[in-house]
Amino acid sequence: MILITKAKNNSSDRHRKRLNPEYKFLILVSAALALAFICSFLLFRLTRVSGDSMSPTLSDGDFILVSSIPYKNETPKRGDVIVFQREAITKGHIVKRVIGLPNETVEIRGGRVFINGSAIDDDYFVFDEDDNFGPIVLTENGYFLLGDNRAKSNDSRFWEKPEVEFEEIYGKMIFGFN
Repeated sequence: MILITKAKNNSSDRHRKRLNPEYKFLILVSAALALAFICSFLLFRLTRVSGDSMSPTLSDGDFILVSSIPYKNETPKRGDVIVFQREAITKGHIVKRVIGLPNETVEIRGGRVFINGSAIDDDYFVFDEDDNFGPIVLTENGYFLLGDNRAKSNDSRFWEKPEVEFEEIYGKMIFGFN
C-alpha cells in the first residue's frame, strides 16, 4: 500500500507568520489614503461656501461635496447648483445655481426670471422686486447663473462677461452640510 501525502509549503507559511498586525494595518491605511486621494482629486471635491449668496439653500461656512462626474456625459440643467472658477471674479471657487441654458434668452423683470419670454418657477430664490436685467441671448456654450439670495449675490447680472462657459464649470453639488 502506497500513501500519497500532500507536501506542505513551509516557506510560504513562514512568510505569512512574518506579516505582523502592525504591518497589515499600515498596508490597509496606506491603501485607504491612496483611494481617498484619488477620489478627492479625480471624482469629488469638498468645497466650503463663502458668503450668503446661496442662502437659504447654503449658508456661509457650509461645506458641499462637488462631483465632476455628472458633467462628463451630460450638460448642466436648470436648477443645478454648480461650482466654477473664473479668475476675473475671484481666485476661489464660486457656487451658483444654473438658470439660463445655451441659446436661451434670459430676462429679469420685477424680480421674476423669464426664459424665452416665459416666467420660470424659482421658489428657491429670495428675490428683489426691483431687480431687472437683460434681455440677454446666451451663446451655444453659455450658462446664466444666479445666487439664491439675489440681494446678496454677485452673479451673472453683474459680471462683465455674464455667461459662464461649460469649460469653466468644475462640477455639480451632490449635497451640502454645515
